[in-house]
Amino acid sequence: MHTLKRNLAGLSVAVVMAAAFAAPVVAHEGEEHTATTENRTTTTAKLTAERVRGKLDDARKKVCEARKNNITKIVTDAGNAGQRQLNLFSNIATKVEQFYVDKKLSASGYTAAVANVNAKKTYAQTAINNVKAAAPTIDCSAGDPVATVDGFKAQITTMRQALKDLRTAVKDLIVTVKTSAGESH
Repeated sequence: MHTLKRNLAGLSVAVVMAAAFAAPVVAHEGEEHTATTENRTTTTAKLTAERVRGKLDDARKKVCEARKNNITKIVTDAGNAGQRQLNLFSNIATKVEQFYVDKKLSASGYTAAVANVNAKKTYAQTAINNVKAAAPTIDCSAGDPVATVDGFKAQITTMRQALKDLRTAVKDLIVTVKTSAGESH
């Protein structure tokens, strides 16, 4: 008796639920029923997609805002570090040139080596100035803040390569002067 009541209660709940969620259907060869169901499904899917997209956009904005200061600091520090490195290489080149003059040395490739160092120094300074001038202004509400960061990455890579080239030029100058110093003794 008890299971019969439970089954009847379950059946009545199922009938009430079916009636409550039944869509108005006009029985014209099944077309209206299909169209109504598809519209409801499409609308529900669109609303769900918009909610998810909105949540993702909010999450992306929060992450972007959290990283914004770090990215700004990285780019600023990279420009400052590049300037310090340029100053170091310039000091070394100046001391090597002074040694060459003080010791009254003569080398066949000295003038070309000095010109190469000066050209690389100018290029490196330009690259460093570009990095410093491109202080990041990341807008997290913009469509694609990643593209802005990629531009900074390219400028930093160019600066680093210019500094490597300057370092190589200074090394070549040192080798030239050292060779001439060894020949004069």
